Order: sequence, then structure tokens, then C-alpha cells
Amino acid sequence: MKKTSIILFLLIFLLTFTTMASLSFAAGENQILHYEMNNIDGTTVPDTTGNFDADWINPKNSQWINGENVGAINFEGGNTSSYIEIPEGVFDGLESVTVSTLVNWKGNSQAEWIFALGQDSNKYMFATPSRNSGDNSARLGLGTTSWRNEAAANSIEGAMDSDEWKHVTTVMNGEEETLTLYIDGEEVGSGSTRGYTLEEINNTNGRSGFIGRSFYSGDPYFGGMIADFQVYNDALSASEVRDLKEDMGEKIEEMDGFIVEHVANKLDYEFFINQNEKKDEIKTNLSFPTNDDYNTTLTWKSSNQDLISNEGTVTRPSYEEESQEIVITVTVANGTNSITKEFTVTVLRKPSDSEAVTEDAKNLIIYNINDVRGNLTLPTMGENGSTITWDSRNSSVITPTGEVDRPTHGSGDEIVRLTASITLNDEMITKAFLASVKEMPEEEDYEGYLFSYMRGEGRSDGEQIFFSLSEGNDPLSYQPLNNNEPSIISELGEEGLRDPFIIRSPEGDKFYMIATDLKIYGNHDWHGAQTTGSRSIMVWESNDLVEWSEQRMVEVAPPEAGNTWAPEIFYDDTTGEYVVFWASKLYEDETQRSSGATHNRMMYSKTRDFNTFTDPEIYIDYGYSVIDTTMIEHEGKIYRFHKDERNNSTDAPHGKYIFQDVGDSVLDENFELIKESVGRDHVGHTEGPIIFKSNIEEKWYLFVDEFGGRGYVPLESPDLNSGEWTAPDNYSFPSGIRHGSVLPVTKTEHESLLSNVPSIEEPSTEIGVTGVTLDQDLIELSEGKEVKLIATVIPENALNKNVAWSSSNEDVAIVDEDGKVTALEKGTTYITVTTVNGGFMAVSKVIVSKEDDSDTTSPRNKGKGSDNGKGKGLDKEKGKGKENGIGKGLNK
Repeated sequence: MKKTSIILFLLIFLLTFTTMASLSFAAGENQILHYEMNNIDGTTVPDTTGNFDADWINPKNSQWINGENVGAINFEGGNTSSYIEIPEGVFDGLESVTVSTLVNWKGNSQAEWIFALGQDSNKYMFATPSRNSGDNSARLGLGTTSWRNEAAANSIEGAMDSDEWKHVTTVMNGEEETLTLYIDGEEVGSGSTRGYTLEEINNTNGRSGFIGRSFYSGDPYFGGMIADFQVYNDALSASEVRDLKEDMGEKIEEMDGFIVEHVANKLDYEFFINQNEKKDEIKTNLSFPTNDDYNTTLTWKSSNQDLISNEGTVTRPSYEEESQEIVITVTVANGTNSITKEFTVTVLRKPSDSEAVTEDAKNLIIYNINDVRGNLTLPTMGENGSTITWDSRNSSVITPTGEVDRPTHGSGDEIVRLTASITLNDEMITKAFLASVKEMPEEEDYEGYLFSYMRGEGRSDGEQIFFSLSEGNDPLSYQPLNNNEPSIISELGEEGLRDPFIIRSPEGDKFYMIATDLKIYGNHDWHGAQTTGSRSIMVWESNDLVEWSEQRMVEVAPPEAGNTWAPEIFYDDTTGEYVVFWASKLYEDETQRSSGATHNRMMYSKTRDFNTFTDPEIYIDYGYSVIDTTMIEHEGKIYRFHKDERNNSTDAPHGKYIFQDVGDSVLDENFELIKESVGRDHVGHTEGPIIFKSNIEEKWYLFVDEFGGRGYVPLESPDLNSGEWTAPDNYSFPSGIRHGSVLPVTKTEHESLLSNVPSIEEPSTEIGVTGVTLDQDLIELSEGKEVKLIATVIPENALNKNVAWSSSNEDVAIVDEDGKVTALEKGTTYITVTTVNGGFMAVSKVIVSKEDDSDTTSPRNKGKGSDNGKGKGLDKEKGKGKENGIGKGLNK
């Protein structure tokens, strides 16, 4: 009996082993394509079966993580084009197919296709971690007439987990007409093929499909890592899929360890020194990211938290102490593996008072100094803690606090000398500037309107800036400029421009345009846009509405913000500043940010030059989301329009509509409600309101963007205070216009825009100044003696070599416009020379004695001049700061 049992056990064992071996063997025989991702050669992704070597498209836009036995491609996803193109023939002759992939999805967007096999957006087979509808579940899809009639197997568990390695297997069984979706070897969804076949979708005249992208151009690229991709020419069984998962489990373990090592090897000083130029010259805070693109966590530790905290905050040693080396240790981990790496940085001691004021003086600039058309920003604090005060030679044109009263039209431009006194404790230095103030423009009536707008995320170029021009003074009829193509295209940030807004300066001949830094086309990621979106706005300047300055990106929102949406501008004539306002979601912590569980508030910041902004503050917070604020002034009142962003419901009956209120000033805290659901009888859900007054009559126009419907629809009213708006019978707008702004323009501007498409101005060919030096950095004179300083403007062929001279203590010595220094009485002063172009500065220390020394200079003065104006510091000799001298730099 015992012997019989043993024989029976052996027979069962052999039978089971043979069956398993045959299944595994069968699966191996059926494999027709295998990309292991560790053996990529340039742009070629080899197929280990030898059948279908693929092409890696745009490898510069993604990263290859390669090891001896494992490898992966890390795709950026979203709008970033990088994917693998599979050659022709994969589906040839197949009735059934199994596709196995090892992926680590970032989870940024829905509708990211892991792979797309077939012909095009009508005939295809695909898998996605999250579909763009319903419960957002993971999906295996099969289509022969586009998505409207798609056969599918959807995961009953919803979307696939992100930031984890997942083995995704899709099985199309042509004989049984079934679709089955497996995740980590377990069936999560099934469905019918609806009779569709591989023969119907097979591409016999070109590539078989893609890895990492969809056939639909509007879908985002796949974001995450792909470490293995296999195709079998049959429908694998559930047990065979589980066997594949076991093989993938071993690969995942090896991959996790390798990725940690890969991340650690990539880390260098540039990764965290932030705005500091060198690791041995740390002055400002470091940036210590806590995660990266490979789903690892980074933990930072400083060897001296008094100088560098574990969060990267830098506290410099005092001037009396030495600069100090700090060891920064970072630990890279992914839960099962970890590696530490050390970096050594040097935190520089604080400068002496004399060094501090010199450095702050050299860093001091005035924006638009050579083309003054409005109030100036005159800084009052230096980066090193110095105090800055200003003196104006002509305070009737420019006050010491930067207010500008331009010369009347026809009286000519005026040069005004401004002198800054930079002081810290007992140390002071002065710096002179020459401001070129333009005469006022000739006054003209408005005879038209310029419409700037986007065309939305439904088209690849829709999130850029378009312009249309009115038919004369008709505010309801517009013709597109530039053949209805975008005129301004973003080259910065997220490379999308939404919600453009243009304001005319109160003087009339300066324009500022701002826009949202956001692109939704190709990713549809509204959640990401509000949780980790841009905190910056885009800015341009123009003097004529045709030529616009180079685009610049300005961060205005606080770090806790998740988005910066629909920025607009209002000029506050009570303070002489522009108020810039926008919508932001603010997050208390990363947990709240991840969930997005907060609301949009209106924020604001103030500026005079759109380069320097005050710290952001909350403008409107009603406890629910409010966005798209716009406003207009009339008879001393400010009328505002906003979008109630709540979902329209019985609890929020005015959600997704515009409401209107009124206040006494732009920053009035007591605005009163005029009307909710403005224009509801004439339009559906709306956003992006535009308010402006007719050029020819007492009437106001409110354009509202009926999103999901007609786009912009006009409303009109003869009484701003009534809150009653009606729809005109006729209007003519370009097709597809979305959130923007309308600006009244003069006849001259209208005619110019008819002939010239707005665009970015060509870069200037003028050779600019890059520095200035003085031939002597130390001078010793006796009372009554003179010496001439020679300023050399760099480069020699710079077009504008004019300079301004200044003495920090004119009781001790003065300097004229040619650099001649005259000693007056015993003491110390500092002579500075500043280039009119660029504001570069050099400094020379002057010591005056009572001795009657016939030699005007000390032998020590005959050495090398200062390097780009770097002086040797200042004595603790306090003096009065006055401006003095305008001259030209000389060449040696």
C-alpha cells in the first residue's frame, strides 16, 4: 500500500510538471515580439525574438535607465512627444493576440495609452491605466469605427494604481470573441470583441503601432516607465498570464534596486544648489526636492543645521566668522532599497558693511530707465540689508519715490538724473542713473477695438494668442488678424498661453499683455493644472500694439499655490501702481494638494514695471471657488465681474455663471453684490467675462465665454449699476474664440494693426554694454588737488558708452562729467561711474589729506585698475550722497 502511494504521487508529480513545462514552453513558442529595454542601441529598440526591431522617437524628451540585465524608458508624458514606433507586420495572420507590459505609471493624466496597435484612430487596439470617461477605469479597447463603437474590457477596480510597477496583460481571443484585462496576473475586466477582428485593424501598409502614445492626437503621451513589452500570437490562458507575472516579479525586484542606484548616480550639485552659482559660494537657500521622476523618495540631512537646515534654508555666518563647509547627505529610497550620497558645499560668510553696500549698489537697476513712460520702481532695500534712498535732480518730472510727470506733447523728451544712496550702518556709496523721460503722446479719440483671445484646448495651437480687429467702431463685428492663426506663441513654461489680457497705460502709449501659463491640449489634466500647475504669468510689453517685447515669465503666486489662472490688470491711480489679480488654489500641505481639496481664491500683487511685484495677497475668498475676475471704473466706482466656479446645483444655483458687484476702489473690502447669474436668460454656463465701454455712446459691453457652447457671446447694457444685460440681435465674431480681452484703440493704432500683424519684435542688433572699469581703484590727494579718472566701457564697440559719475561725500571730493576728481577737505569718499546702458558700475576710493602733496596720486595708484568695477570696500566714513557728473566712457 505504501509503495503504491509513492508510485501514484510520482505519477501525479510527473504529469503536473510535464503539463506546466509544456504550458511554459508553449507560451515561449508563441512569443513573436519582446522589447526588454536594457539593450537599446541609439534610437533602435531591439526585439530579442529578432522579428520587429523598433524605433525610439524623440529620445531626447525621455530618459533611458539601462543596466546589464534590466532597463526602462522613463517617458515624460503629457504634451512631451517621445514614444516607440513598432514596425509593420505584428498582426499579420493573427486571429488572437496577447500583449504583456511592465509599466510604472505616473498617474498624471487620463487617456494615456500604454500602447496603440493597429492602423489609426478608427481601427486599433490599446490599453490605458485610466480612461477619460465614466469611472476612469483601466481599459483594454478594440475599435474598428472609432471610440463611439469601441469594444472594451474595463477594470472593475477603477483606474490602475500609479507610482507602482504593474504587470498589465491584455488578451484578445478571436475564436471566443472575448477581451480580457489582467493586472499583476489577476483578471480585472472582460468583455466581448463585438465581432471585431485583428484582420480589420491590421495595418498592412506601415507601422504596426506605438508604445507610449495614442492614435488620437488630442490624447496625452504616456507618462511613466516601461520596462518590458511582449506580444504573443495567441490568447494566453489565465495560468500562463500568472506565470508571466512571476517572471515580471523578479524583474521588478532587480529594477527597483537599479533605479535607486540610477537616481543616486544622477544627483549632482546642480540638482540642489538652486540660485547659487557655485557649490563653494552658497549665499541663498538650497532646493531639496523630496521626490523625483522615478518614484523614489529623497531625504536630506545637513551636518550643520544652524547654517543649512534639512529643508535647505541657508543662514550665512557673520562677517567676523569664517565661511564654512557643510556636508549634505541625501538618501535615495523606494521602500525596499536605499543609497546615500554626500555633497560638500561652502556657505560664505556675510559681507562686511562696506562689501554689502558695494554689492547692493552694483546689483541696483531701474527698469525702463532709457524709455520712461510711466512711474518707476525705485528700490528701497538692498539684498544685503542696505537702505536705499533717492535724490532726483528734477523732482517735478521724477519724484524721489519714482512718480513720473512726463513732459507735455511737443515739448520734447527730458533727461533726469537720479542718484541712489546705499547705506548700511556707517557705510555708504552712491550710484547715479540717467532717466530718459519721453514726452506725452498726442491725444486721439478711440475708433476701434482690438480683441485678443485663445481658441481653447480642443486644437493643438488653440492655447496661444490670437488677435482680431473690429470693423471700425463697431464693438460687435471683428475680423481675425494673421488669417486666424496665432500671432504670439509661448516658448516658456508649459508652452501654452490662455486668457490673454492687454492694458493701456494711463499715459496712453505703453501696453502690457499678460497670460496664463497653461496647456491642457494633449493631457486634459485639469487636476494637475490646479494642484501642481504654473505659479507664473507670462508678460510682454509694447509701445504700439504691433511689436511686442520678448516673452518673460514672472512667478507671482505663493509656493502654496497650485495654479495661476486668468491674470488681469487694473491701474490704481490712487497709488500709481498696476494691480495684477488672478485665481489660485492654496494648499495647507501636500496631502491636501494631492487631493485638490480646496477652492480657488482671487489673489493680487502690485507692480509699476511688470518686473518687480509685491508679495501676493488674497483678494477675494468667499469660501468657494471664484475665478476670472475682471473690472472697469465708472464715475468713481469699480464694477467687477466674476465666475462662480461651483457646480450648478440646488445648493449653488448660480454656479458656473457670472456675478457682478461694485465698490469704491479696486482694493475695497466692502464690495456690494449687484447681480448673480448675469445674462442667464441669454446664455448658458459662462466664464471669462470681458467688460468695456463703447467708444461712441453711453453703453457697456460684457462678452461672456459660453464654454461648451458658442464661445464668446456679447451682452450689453446702458446702465452698469442696474445689473441688467441683454443680448444684441446681431454680432460677428471669429469662430472658436475663447477667454480673452477687448481694448479700445485709436485710429492710428487701428490702421497700423490693419497693415501689420502683432508679433514679437526682432532682437536688437545694437551692441550693448557688458561692463565698465576705472583706471584707478585707490586715489590719495591733498586738499585742492585734482586727478582725472578714466572709465573704460566694455566692449570697445558698444554703441552707447555714456556714463554717469557720482561722489558719496561731496564735502570731501567732487567729480565732474568728465571724471575729473577735485579734493576739497580731509576725509574719504567713493567715486562711482555707472553706464547709462545696463547700469554697470565701477568704484574708486578717494582719500583726501591736508598735506600739500604736489603729486596728485599715490604710487599705489599706478597698478592695475578695478575688474568690472569691483572696488576694495569702503571705510566707515559716513557722508552725504549727491549726484554729480554726466560724461562719456573712454577707451584705453
